[in-house]
Amino acid sequence: FGSSFTFVSFGSVAVSVEMVTCGQSCRPCDVSAVASDTVRIRQSMVTREKDNFARELREAREKKAKEEEERADEQRRKAQAAMEEAARKHEQERQRLEEEARVRAEEEQREKQRRAEEERRLLEERMAEEERLLEVAKQQRVAAERKRVQGERRLDEFLFQHNFLKVNEKKSKWLKYTYPLHVAVDENDGEVVRLLLAAGANRSVKDSSGQTPLQLAQKKARRLGISRVFDDVLLALKY
Repeated sequence: FGSSFTFVSFGSVAVSVEMVTCGQSCRPCDVSAVASDTVRIRQSMVTREKDNFARELREAREKKAKEEEERADEQRRKAQAAMEEAARKHEQERQRLEEEARVRAEEEQREKQRRAEEERRLLEERMAEEERLLEVAKQQRVAAERKRVQGERRLDEFLFQHNFLKVNEKKSKWLKYTYPLHVAVDENDGEVVRLLLAAGANRSVKDSSGQTPLQLAQKKARRLGISRVFDDVLLALKY
């Protein structure tokens, strides 16, 4: 026996068919039966290969789809995480700004209260100072009025005691005459000198000796030789 191969085309599939012959010059073997078995074997192999290829293609597509889905899920997770991070930062910034605004409002309120308290304190101090000054002025007016009344009383007593009716009245006795200022100087009474001057007494008037009140005071101070005896009178007459 001998064998040879030939290819038989079945549609798009070429199948190798082994032609079996014997080595003797006898009647050929049943070639069609052998070819039929070979075709069936080849078709089974082709079918398996096609099935394997289809399965591998399907698995590859499924793997690719799964990978794409996983990538999409990962992108969605990253996008979600980014959104959550952005929201978190936004919330942190909002809280920070809110806290700053709260602190600033509290500081402004404290400053407002401090200014109000300072203004109230200054107002109270100013009112107290005004009241004090009013009281001082009142006391000064009372003291000045008391002093004025006392001065008038003292001046009236002086004039009455020396028989004067007015502060510039000329009083004559025998060939001599004098004035209230000269009498006050003669008595070394600086207070009465001031009262007379304040009441309008003329400091330039001269007595019968031709002396002004100041000249009389200077003469008496020199004659007595006592330092500072007529200082008050001299001071009152000079100023």
